[in-house]
Amino acid sequence: MWILVTLIAVLFSKIDAAGLLDIRLKSAHNQKATVILSNDVNPTYLVLPIKLVKGEETSFEDMFINFNETYKVTIELDETEALGLAKSVYRGEITPILGTSSPKKLNLPLTGVRFDFKCEKNWTGEKCDLLSGQEIEGSGAEQLLENSNSLNDLELDVDYTMNTQKLDTIVGMLKKENEISNSFAEENLEVERLLEQEEIMEASGDGSGEK
Repeated sequence: MWILVTLIAVLFSKIDAAGLLDIRLKSAHNQKATVILSNDVNPTYLVLPIKLVKGEETSFEDMFINFNETYKVTIELDETEALGLAKSVYRGEITPILGTSSPKKLNLPLTGVRFDFKCEKNWTGEKCDLLSGQEIEGSGAEQLLENSNSLNDLELDVDYTMNTQKLDTIVGMLKKENEISNSFAEENLEVERLLEQEEIMEASGDGSGEK
């Protein structure tokens, strides 16, 4: 995996990047995924084929990014057999801002998505106006630090392609998800409870009379 990251870093080394991007993903299932970032100029600005391990975080660090661009985010997942899904595709749009961008809510199979934007080491310029390790002072520096710790909401819509050969699985999940208590059954239980209380009270009264 680190070899892949190194190769990508080399491919993008000539890009006039203003910052760096860390990507973190987590899935509830073992599956293959592809993360794609695109902009108006390049529909495949960044393409990361990855393998997700159930419940474990997979991360890519120090991807070159331009703070002056808006990117479309696409995350494609292959089959999720346990959910009856042939394919899942997450889509959103992100404008790099120092700090973290992450959705508050997600639809399965993914359980975690996070994008961390930061400044390139020893780089100065727009939105990164401090050298790495430079003493922090002044209102501008304070604002930079404040932004770098910010949490920016990211919205991701998901589209599913169902596996028609797994219809039994899908129907079973729908049944379970939509299962509710029968209101009439609850009423019957309440009536039964009251009757039992009456029987207990009557039995208690009979006992007192015999004595």
